[in-house]
Amino acid sequence: MKYILVTIRRGTNPRMKYPAIYNAHEIDEAKQGPMIREGRIPRGEPTSKCLIKVSDALADRYGADPDIEIVNEAKADVWLAQNPQLAERPQEEVLSPERLTAILAKTEAGIALSQEDLDALDPNSPVRGINKVGRTCAEIFP
Repeated sequence: MKYILVTIRRGTNPRMKYPAIYNAHEIDEAKQGPMIREGRIPRGEPTSKCLIKVSDALADRYGADPDIEIVNEAKADVWLAQNPQLAERPQEEVLSPERLTAILAKTEAGIALSQEDLDALDPNSPVRGINKVGRTCAEIFP
């Protein structure tokens, strides 16, 4: 698996313009983990970028486009550290409000919490509940 950094350009209308080789359906099927964006193209700026982890073959094919750069994990981590959208996110987020509601109901009813319930309350646990927001490739991409 490789990381690609895709340059998105401002279109003539409010829409963003991806590189010609970019196929959204192909990326959705091939990506591993989320697509991390810088956010909207800032006013007065011509471009924005997004980071995607894809198969080696797809990265090599897409990397031939001048608006797509294949980057190693260290460079991807530097880009993530400078990403304003990630910087604005809290350190932790609730990924399963339903589970937290069930845990609260159990607590109110005097029912003992299971280990899975306790793990859902631990931000460092992979169990969905209250989870740590990833800031590096190792934390974000499986």
